[in-house]
Amino acid sequence: MLSVKKTILFISLFIISVSAFSHFGEAITRNIIIEPINNKGSISVHVRSPAPLILLPYNWAGIDKQQRIPFTKIEKNESEALYYLDEVDIREQLPQFKKIIMKEFYLKTTEGKRLEYKVGKIKIHNFHDRPVFNNLDNAYIAMSGEMFPNNPLELFDAVIDFSVTFSGADFSEDIFLVSTAGEKFKATDWLVNVITYPKSMNIEVKTIPGTLSEGVLLNHSSSSFIDFFTMGIEHIFTGMDHMLFIVLMTLSCSTMMLFFKNVTGFTLGHMITLTLGATISTLEGTWFIPMIELAIAMTILYMAAINLVKRSDVSHWFVSFFIGLIHGFGFSFLMNKVFVQNQGIDLHSLLGFNLGIEAGQVLLYGGLILIFTLIEWLEFKWLKQWRKGVAMISIMISLVWIYQRTMVLIPTLV
Repeated sequence: MLSVKKTILFISLFIISVSAFSHFGEAITRNIIIEPINNKGSISVHVRSPAPLILLPYNWAGIDKQQRIPFTKIEKNESEALYYLDEVDIREQLPQFKKIIMKEFYLKTTEGKRLEYKVGKIKIHNFHDRPVFNNLDNAYIAMSGEMFPNNPLELFDAVIDFSVTFSGADFSEDIFLVSTAGEKFKATDWLVNVITYPKSMNIEVKTIPGTLSEGVLLNHSSSSFIDFFTMGIEHIFTGMDHMLFIVLMTLSCSTMMLFFKNVTGFTLGHMITLTLGATISTLEGTWFIPMIELAIAMTILYMAAINLVKRSDVSHWFVSFFIGLIHGFGFSFLMNKVFVQNQGIDLHSLLGFNLGIEAGQVLLYGGLILIFTLIEWLEFKWLKQWRKGVAMISIMISLVWIYQRTMVLIPTLV
């Protein structure tokens, strides 16, 4: 008979298993290119932003609710409602459209004064056909021609390029770039800002994950390494499937020597594929991400079964190395999207993210060892079977994930 505490624990873990479906989300890049205008006390900024980041209202509750979105029109079919950008409405109300673009994007001085601005050229592209936008020359080319392409644009497949000139300041004083767009939608989980500077400033590129609500000091260099190191640590502790695997792998080791061998094998494996997956742009098949997520769920089932059967050398270090290869591809999806969308590789960001992943895992390993040692030291009677209990619950959780991820993978193979 299950006690109340055990029942609550079981239900909580089951809910976690259902909610923690997609650990390895895709990143969306917002490109920001800075252009100082000499002798005019002005700064031009050229931006490429996902259209939803600009247009979705604060009370957005999902496509199923069919809410009204400014400058869009809804077309319904049998299965869903699609939002298309309303070209006629945008052209007729262009000043209002420009205000919405700039509603959550501005420059300010150290004293908090917002700089006056004037929006210039606007160009809207299909995300899948967008031209390169990774330096000043490419930005001007991308924004040339008509505002809209020939074909209708679906909101969630569109990017908006725009130029805006800020007056009343230049880089002789501290200027902060601020954007609060995406705060309500947890953009810190998927948005990456790539800020490009003129070579004369000796900064070149900053890569900053998340929103820019705290402001970025434009005329001083910051470290992409530090930003992505922090992001790597956070990435570890937001992935329930990866953390569950680490718990099970730690439990499976009967000696510290075996623990260090398995951790070393696992770490080497995922460092290799994290780097490989982040830098190779060919891993874009619709089947690849679901396949890797399914494989990760299977590794959890495997490690849980080992804990249920026997704590011994069944899990050899080269098995942990192979499993690390699988988990590394999972970690690489985020960085791959950043590099592919920016048409270039930032080695400082990649190294920072990779080492952040390792630092997060070290913290997790250390915490687990302390907890497991304390449990063994207490020698409570009800703890005698706790390892098998964790393994059994993990098997049930992994089976839920395997079913969910199989249902996502199958349509991509048909």
